[in-house]
Amino acid sequence: MANVMGKSTRVFGANSGQMSGGSITGVIVALIVVIIIVVAVAIPVTLSVIANSTASGTTLTILNLVPLMLALLIIILITKLF
Repeated sequence: MANVMGKSTRVFGANSGQMSGGSITGVIVALIVVIIIVVAVAIPVTLSVIANSTASGTTLTILNLVPLMLALLIIILITKLF
């Protein structure tokens, strides 16, 4: 709790015995939500957009790597958190 001009305020919603970063349960739930969104929404939408594009050659090859990069981003996120 911070004391600003005589008034007690909460910092980032943390109570006086809690860390402001959150609990491990909150981190795990947020990670699961991010994984579901990326796997169920971002990757299929990206694949659909690439399939419906008129790109060809090198551009298409690079665009086809975008879903792979999204999957790698999730794996890196998991390893960084744990």
